[in-house]
Amino acid sequence: MIQLNHVNIKFKEPVIEDGEIQIPAGKLTAITGPSGSGKTTLLYCLGLISSNKDYEYLFDGEKIDVTNDEAKGEIRKTRIGYIFQDNNLIDGLTVRENLRLAATLSGEASDNETLASLIELVGMPEKLGDYPKQLSGGEQQRLAVACALAKNPDLIIADEPTSALDAANTERVMELFRRIAYERGKMVAIATHDPVIYGQADLVYSIEEKKIILTKEDDGKEPSAEESASKKEDGAD
Repeated sequence: MIQLNHVNIKFKEPVIEDGEIQIPAGKLTAITGPSGSGKTTLLYCLGLISSNKDYEYLFDGEKIDVTNDEAKGEIRKTRIGYIFQDNNLIDGLTVRENLRLAATLSGEASDNETLASLIELVGMPEKLGDYPKQLSGGEQQRLAVACALAKNPDLIIADEPTSALDAANTERVMELFRRIAYERGKMVAIATHDPVIYGQADLVYSIEEKKIILTKEDDGKEPSAEESASKKEDGAD
């Protein structure tokens, strides 16, 4: 679990004051709020890519010094996967090469078998030799998800990942996020305006009147792999 405490975000005026948020493993967490409310900055605080240092950050109970750029860089490199609106794919590299680069930079396996399993996960096994510009918008977004997973991160953060997608591709991407959370037990945090996402999210945090408010907590979803294993060990049905 990741927990942020005493979050203060200010543009010209304060937009979040003394907020807190928790991102549990094995669940989908959505962050909502109107434009200018600070939701993307809050997401970037979770991803340790914000210049803001006015908050406390706990990663699996360990306090992270948000003023230490070297420590943050190591966590970004190995424990957090990023999915942005513009995909951050390299046009001059094939799908396979984009995946291999993402894996290699984080020190993860980049053999052909591993890369093929990643692209199989996102439903594009025939696309490994293609270039990003040969892919549709939905395929590019799914490749971005695969590149984030190539790092084998504990946390996936996504900024408006469905904003440019139609309904069918939105559902494909959401199915990927569900599998990442429920089957792989990862933390997934998504900043969004999309009602489809916060309709499917387990937790929804809304930024309202400069506060971070938990507006939805759904325990009816499929449990994470860790939770399922714990229940089996305890002898639960």
